[in-house]
Amino acid sequence: MKVQYQSRYSLAILAFMKSEKISFLIGAFVTILISALSAYYLNEKDKLDLYQTDSSVVRQLANFNNRLNDLKMTTLSHPLPNSPVALVAIDDAAIEEFGRWPWSRETIRQITEKAIENQAKLMAYDIIFSEKESYSDADQKFADFISQNKEHIILGTTSSDNIDQKLKPYQDICATEAFYRTGGRSLVQLNLSLSVIDPKPDWQTMDWKSVFHPIFNQAEKDAENEALIKYNKVSADQLSDSQKNYLKVLQARNINNYCARWLTPDDSLTDQTVKQNILNQIQTVSALPVQQYLGWTTNIPQIQSAAELTASFNTKLDPDGIIRNYPLLYRAGLQTENTFIPSLALQAYLTGMNYRAELKFVDGEKSKRIESFKIYDSFKEPELLIADIPVDAMARMKINYYGPQYTLPTFSAQELLSSSDEMKVVIAGKLENVKKALFLKDRILIMGATAIGINDLRNTPFQNAYPGPEIHVTALTNLMEKNFVQNWAYELQFLPWIILIIGLIASFIWSKASALTAVTSFFASIILTIAIDFLIYAKLHLFVASVFILIALFFSFLCILIYKYFSEERKKLEIRKAFSKYVSPKVVDELMKSEKNLELGGKKENLTAFFSDLRGFTTLSEKLDPQQLVFLLNKYLTIMTKEVFKAEGTIDKYMGDAIMAFFGAPLAQKDHAENACLCALESMKRLRELQIEFEAKGYPKLDIGIGINSGDMSVGNMGSETIQNYTVMGDAVNLASRLESINKEYGTHIIMGEETYKKVNHRFLCREVDLVRVKGKLQPVRIYELISERSEAAVFQAWYDQYSLAYRAYQNRNFAEALVEFKKAQVLAATDTVSEIYIERSEDYLQEPPSADWDGVYTMKTK
Repeated sequence: MKVQYQSRYSLAILAFMKSEKISFLIGAFVTILISALSAYYLNEKDKLDLYQTDSSVVRQLANFNNRLNDLKMTTLSHPLPNSPVALVAIDDAAIEEFGRWPWSRETIRQITEKAIENQAKLMAYDIIFSEKESYSDADQKFADFISQNKEHIILGTTSSDNIDQKLKPYQDICATEAFYRTGGRSLVQLNLSLSVIDPKPDWQTMDWKSVFHPIFNQAEKDAENEALIKYNKVSADQLSDSQKNYLKVLQARNINNYCARWLTPDDSLTDQTVKQNILNQIQTVSALPVQQYLGWTTNIPQIQSAAELTASFNTKLDPDGIIRNYPLLYRAGLQTENTFIPSLALQAYLTGMNYRAELKFVDGEKSKRIESFKIYDSFKEPELLIADIPVDAMARMKINYYGPQYTLPTFSAQELLSSSDEMKVVIAGKLENVKKALFLKDRILIMGATAIGINDLRNTPFQNAYPGPEIHVTALTNLMEKNFVQNWAYELQFLPWIILIIGLIASFIWSKASALTAVTSFFASIILTIAIDFLIYAKLHLFVASVFILIALFFSFLCILIYKYFSEERKKLEIRKAFSKYVSPKVVDELMKSEKNLELGGKKENLTAFFSDLRGFTTLSEKLDPQQLVFLLNKYLTIMTKEVFKAEGTIDKYMGDAIMAFFGAPLAQKDHAENACLCALESMKRLRELQIEFEAKGYPKLDIGIGINSGDMSVGNMGSETIQNYTVMGDAVNLASRLESINKEYGTHIIMGEETYKKVNHRFLCREVDLVRVKGKLQPVRIYELISERSEAAVFQAWYDQYSLAYRAYQNRNFAEALVEFKKAQVLAATDTVSEIYIERSEDYLQEPPSADWDGVYTMKTK
């Protein structure tokens, strides 16, 4: 059993020594994994934007990172911009004034005219005029007004046919010609404020119109036949105006759908020989990383032809449905001069400020990539660089929102037609009265619907139902203020290394720290990371993907915590298994409550040692066969061990038939001496019960002697590095062993030392037995026999008093008196061997008195 204990406890100690190293390795592994994941994400996120990957992992990480960026933007305050921009809101109040939407073009004209009369720089429409106004000349009046104020008006256009994932790069050639064929040339005219630098390969100079002209004719003819069958007509001339509009849409759709089949096995309109010749000439086609749409909805020709500038008011949702990025331009095809459509905010910015934008492409690995997006003031000599706009791989600018709805200047459209020279404007959520002419002078206006019923509401970081037109005003303000937000440009190069360093340092600390220190440092590291991240955003307007640092810290800590929990539980289980054989369950439970209780290193403590030994075991073993002997010994040791545990003692070891125990460790006890005495008395009670049981079975009678001594002794793990025993050592321990043997000399059962007597005399009845000099010790020690608890001492009191009287006479050299009194004591307790010993000594000393220097000490001849 000792070997079993040593093995188990050794395993527990080794597990504790290894746990720190294993904890660190676990944290390091998790950190390396997250660092690699961050590198993968940062390398792939542009591909996600370019639709070159559909990784759900990248998408979820992007959502997580975006949410943290939203928190930064919405938590930190934003200075109110002063740029001369405003939203002309088609709100509930304006609808109540002018009637339900859509309004007459005449109303739109009058509103715009009043703005220009008050010297507004321009009006950009987040509106499209795609249908004719019946029974009115309002369309013509509006077209004439636009023609007269071309430099002050930007029309809007939109498309829902996003084809970024549908076409192969070479099929963009078809898309370009399809855009021209379906009205693109009237939509996008020569725009001097926007230039796109993209060196033309040889295939781009070919006459593609002649290639696609007969094909598109056939596609349109097929659409016409479909429409005639649908409406049961013979010719297109018989179609009504609405049916002709349907035919026009159907023809455009047929042409655009054909582009997705061009030069594929499904292309039935291109001759096989021609198909191969074309493929041989367009091997160098590269995709352009700008969002591509076909099927653009134009304003009616009457209005569209009157304008010079048209811009897109499309917006693009992130995968989680929130608008965070603003495309500065869109494309329909590959022709960089006239298939690119600027966004409403960009065109308003360029026109209002008389600036020029330059988008430059360079060749990339799989597609062309954007090298720069710069804004110039061409009216300066030399041309002045105004801004280098930070855009992503798709020419999108991150929107720096200033707050919820009504943060930027907003006024109802009806204010422009009021007769008052003042108008009500909402700025930063507050309604203010301002001078109309003063407010509108040199201001860039965007007109769009904010009324709930018109359903132009979008999700943004600040607000779920945010007016779509205000997104364009926000992007315009970003351009005007040049307060761009952007991702850290060097994330891919440095962030994985930062994660690795932080994670390794944190893992090292957590692997060595206590639970409280680890938890405290974990939360401190999380708070510090978030604080630094927010500070970087506040000061530099940089988004750092700190979410990966947080993920690394969280999962490293979690894995280390889980490992430590189970390793600690395993260690405690080993200790519990080890100690449960040697201490009571109650003591084991107390040991497990605090790590301090498990600090079992060698130390000096005041404890009580306890030795118990069977009398005459050699003779006993000779009388019983081996099986009987094992049964008897196991039963005896089991019962006595239970009594030790019951008194909260610790079994040190079994030495054959002997038991060595101690009280007061590993769990400190103020009353350890009392517990040892209780254990001794209860052991004698159990012995008497065993004697009756064994006598009935014909076994020899058992008897024991117990030695108890208190004092300072060394307690702790002792042994080699691999095998240790939790034990006690010291003179006080050795004396306890000697006292156990002394029982045989005096015919007693429980002998204690003087230090124990001093600790328990108030509770237990003890008689002084002798002043002896034990073998191996020069100094004599007083020894006492434990009789009973004082609460049960009444039956022994007369005998105890008589014995005490006799013993004092003996110690005072009154041997004659002592002889008489000891005989009286023996009469009261016939089995009192101690009194019998003193009767013999008194008789001897009467015949031969001791020397004058006699001190009453009796020297033991044996251990």
